[in-house]
Amino acid sequence: MSKVAIFHQREFKGHKQSVYCVISDGHSGFFTAGSDGFIVHWEDPNSDDGVVFARVPEAVFSMYYDLPADRILAGGQYGNVYILQKNQSPKIVKIHEGSVFWVGAGQGFYLSCSEKGDVAAWDSQGTIKKRIKLSTQSLRWGNKVGDNWWFTGSEGRMWELTIDLDLRASHRLGDASWFKLVHTPDWVFAVGRDAKLHRWNHLFLDHNIQDAHWYSIHGLALSPDLRILATGSMDKSIRLWDVKTLEPLGSIFPDHENGHKSSVNDILWLDTEIFISVSDDASVRCWKLMVAK
Repeated sequence: MSKVAIFHQREFKGHKQSVYCVISDGHSGFFTAGSDGFIVHWEDPNSDDGVVFARVPEAVFSMYYDLPADRILAGGQYGNVYILQKNQSPKIVKIHEGSVFWVGAGQGFYLSCSEKGDVAAWDSQGTIKKRIKLSTQSLRWGNKVGDNWWFTGSEGRMWELTIDLDLRASHRLGDASWFKLVHTPDWVFAVGRDAKLHRWNHLFLDHNIQDAHWYSIHGLALSPDLRILATGSMDKSIRLWDVKTLEPLGSIFPDHENGHKSSVNDILWLDTEIFISVSDDASVRCWKLMVAK
């Protein structure tokens, strides 16, 4: 794949503190949230007019948008999940004892995982349906892969759970803390504290490792056409990678005029050419790709 040029399109201003997560609104816009407790909706990447969707009294580390229900689930620093809908009073449910690092949805229930190493399934009223303890350390990320759930975190291991949250298998992937995991039909990618980009096949064999950043990688996102990976790091940089070869395609460094000045925490692709990045520097930025001549 050819190298790409990356152009800064827009900065979205409004957050006053670290921005930790960004998710799609199911259309052309997105939501952001972070340590200031504000959840902001940006309806269009071509407009910097954001609307405060909600404010919660703690840092938000994770979000999930339930499009059919038009409902946001926000995972907080103190184990609470906030169930937020327009024109309705927020519902606050205590799901975990530690920070909620990931929130998602199954068939008829929601899921979350926490810094205490547990996974919980619960309904829209916050009633716990099932809880499973996987680790004595933090769980940082979850994925649905086929009929299974995958969870990973600070122990350097990945757990496979059945659709009913019964433990199916676990894989020792190394000593690193894993912060994000994504997959294609052929490959599994993970990033974490060792600052490297890792790739395995779905049997967790054929391991490839790419030196990617100087410090921990917090952001990992796969383009909609499954061709490009974007990584964002504590070293303040963003880098793009060819999914097939793991070759670097382009970079945004902090000395770039519009580069982030602190840790890049999350990345969201809006389409195959446009992605959003969020940072500890309180900024939200939009970037556009062009294939270099």
